[in-house]
Amino acid sequence: MARKHYSEMTPERKKELRKQYRNPPTREYQQMRVLRVALLCLALLCAFAASPISFVPEAYRFAFVVIGNLLVLAAILLDVFKMRSMREEYIDENLNKNRKEATRAQKAYKQRLKEEAAAKVSLEEQLMNDEELSYWEKLKLRAKLSAQEAQKDPRE
Repeated sequence: MARKHYSEMTPERKKELRKQYRNPPTREYQQMRVLRVALLCLALLCAFAASPISFVPEAYRFAFVVIGNLLVLAAILLDVFKMRSMREEYIDENLNKNRKEATRAQKAYKQRLKEEAAAKVSLEEQLMNDEELSYWEKLKLRAKLSAQEAQKDPRE
């Protein structure tokens, strides 16, 4: 079954993943968040400078309004184009990593079951050969066999 990427998922699944992976813990993403907050703080300072109660001359107030709007626009564009794509890449990477780890664990579990089954068969075969084994060797084999039975997964 082919793996769906973030862009191909349903809106409900996208919303759930966005909530789960809201802030990726990567260094680059953290830097982008700091930059976005700095842009918004500068825009707030420009808005204060453009207000009538500030000490900025009236001739410069319009310039502060324009600069503040440009800073807000830059913060929005940074979030929409750069940060959102970084979040989506992180989600894709994380989902694929989890999927690969689960597949590896499942394969290792199946391999271990096969090895245990082969070892159990060989122990049972050794127990069937009554002539070659002494009483104490048979006891040791039975103990190993019962230990394998005790370690068996209860889900089977």
